[in-house]
Amino acid sequence: MTHLAVHEWGRIPVGPGGITRAEANRLTAAARSHRLGGEEGTRIVSDHHAYLRVAQCVGVLAAEGSSLEILPKVDPEAPDPEAASVRAQLIRMLDAALGLDISEGELAPLARQSTTLLDILIRIFADRLLAQARQGLPRAYQPIEDDLRALRGRLHITRQFTVNAVRPDRLACRFDELSADTPADADHARMRCVPIGPR
Repeated sequence: MTHLAVHEWGRIPVGPGGITRAEANRLTAAARSHRLGGEEGTRIVSDHHAYLRVAQCVGVLAAEGSSLEILPKVDPEAPDPEAASVRAQLIRMLDAALGLDISEGELAPLARQSTTLLDILIRIFADRLLAQARQGLPRAYQPIEDDLRALRGRLHITRQFTVNAVRPDRLACRFDELSADTPADADHARMRCVPIGPR
């Protein structure tokens, strides 16, 4: 899989020394299909045949076999900083703007050059999910109705004398069962999915 990182308003060469024409076509098709891309996808990427030009947007554009990470141009006058420091700045901006409560410890993967923005967000989400699971998954009693061989809970009279009338070996039971398979509470969901688009 080809992964590219470019600053907004940057260019990606198509051909020798850059991406292939097929990859360029897939990336522009992905931009067109995205709701923030506009009619021709030019709000994200525009195709100039010899190169792709990235618009003023930030995020990750994924297509089959390739992905394009668009990083913010923090200071247009300064020389291009390292991608890792720009990713760190972008995560801090998202943290401040959206209240994601990302700690400095969670930003440690940013020090590695090979880590992409999408990898960082997935890693933070996975670490938080694992920490929540280690504290104990929320459990609640779920109401269950089932036909069993022995009585469990209460007898469901209506079902017993209609559906199970010809099955004397089955009892229509109603009972509550403690289960960890419960919907996540809003208080437990500390990380939100946030669309990153044109600024």
